[in-house]
Amino acid sequence: MRFVGCYIDKKKRDLPVMAGSGSMSIPKCYRLCRAKRYAYFGVQYSKECWCGNSYGKYGKRSKSECRMKCSGKKSTFCGSSWRNSIYTTGLPARRRPRVSRLLPLSRCSQHSIAARGKCRRAIDGNTNQNYGKKSCTHTRTATGAWWQARTSRRARITSVRIYNRRDCCANRLRNFVIKVDGRVCASYRSSRAFSVRTFRCNAVGRTVRIQTRNRVPLTLCEVQVFGRYAKGRSRSRTPGMRFVGCYIDKKKRDLPVMAGSGSMSIPKCYRLCRAKRYAYFGVQYSKECWCGNSYGKYGKRSKSECRMKCSGKKSTFCGSSWRNSIYTTGLPARRRPRVSRLPLSRCSQHSVGWNGKCSRAIDGNTNQNYGKKSCTHTRTATGAWWQARTSRRARITSVRIYNRRDCCANRLRNFVIKVDGRVCASYRSSRAFSVRTFRCNAVGRTVRIQTRNRVPLTLCEVQVFGRYVGRTPKPSR
Repeated sequence: MRFVGCYIDKKKRDLPVMAGSGSMSIPKCYRLCRAKRYAYFGVQYSKECWCGNSYGKYGKRSKSECRMKCSGKKSTFCGSSWRNSIYTTGLPARRRPRVSRLLPLSRCSQHSIAARGKCRRAIDGNTNQNYGKKSCTHTRTATGAWWQARTSRRARITSVRIYNRRDCCANRLRNFVIKVDGRVCASYRSSRAFSVRTFRCNAVGRTVRIQTRNRVPLTLCEVQVFGRYAKGRSRSRTPGMRFVGCYIDKKKRDLPVMAGSGSMSIPKCYRLCRAKRYAYFGVQYSKECWCGNSYGKYGKRSKSECRMKCSGKKSTFCGSSWRNSIYTTGLPARRRPRVSRLPLSRCSQHSVGWNGKCSRAIDGNTNQNYGKKSCTHTRTATGAWWQARTSRRARITSVRIYNRRDCCANRLRNFVIKVDGRVCASYRSSRAFSVRTFRCNAVGRTVRIQTRNRVPLTLCEVQVFGRYVGRTPKPSR
């Protein structure tokens, strides 16, 4: 059993089979759906259990929208109204979930240009909504002003996400249509402006156009198109290539093989690494190409940290200093990236101050304001500690800590992280952090965070990543 996420449900159900209702808990719904041989189950509205072999057709939401307490076990959460908390049963799905992906756009054009707001600003990956940051398009004032761009090939476009301008003039974008290959798939008309909104589309084609129905300039800060490519042979010169993310690199390289350096572009690095039969490639520092069959051992960063222009194609980005923009080549990896989050339980701590119980650091709530009852708190002491356990012995690769932000963040600046009593990571700095991931690489069960100065220890959330060691036990009944 593994938690997948919080997903929207509608009358035409995302998980089609109701297995039970009434006094409900997560283990009970797991048993009901597994007995029916389904791959996924969802608990909804505190008391309902739903089963299916696919999920996600109405989209994903934040975990905070699935926090209605289970009718059969008040200490856990069972979705909410029209929200499923979805889990795996461990059985294979009869068919894979139809999960839409972000489709890259190119060959943009627009009705006209004003205030230097070129069309490519809406597809440059920069979602800043302030026009002064050169991140938004702008046409002249006109009825029917439009902007458009194309996918690399014919696709079933399931949704379109629009980032509106926020520094001013957001109300201009309140009467428009979205078209795919000339046919309207979505529209918007309201007296209220929006900041970011996703429109359901469900149309097949290549050219996505956004067109106003009133007399205004059209300004778009980013347009993202989601869907899947239509069946048929790919005409792309880079089949199988998909952006994974921006990842940290170090002297002991994340991707170990350098394939080239100098005048570099993303397609060139793709060809170099695919020719060597590697599953992943990364472009770094504008000009370097690296290959490998796994990635991510030093952690992921925001895309904004991988924005150094490619030396061979200035319109695209090739990582940065010690940052890899990582892509797939479409070839199978010899081994999968080892990234998984391990649930924690059986927590304890040095002492309790201000009602800050240890369980608050493993309740899934990453709110960093103490007043929201989401953070632990001990009494003031040298060596104050907090600890929790994984369900069984594991190789713990990293530990992520969410620090308090409403005040007192500088208390957490001199501490160690231990696994089964052995130090695997430490932190000592004059600067406080908000959220930080610490590389650990230790084997054990008990994870302890312990201060080295005289302060109260406060943790808003602790997340442990790694993989279990040894045989998987059967789920308890």
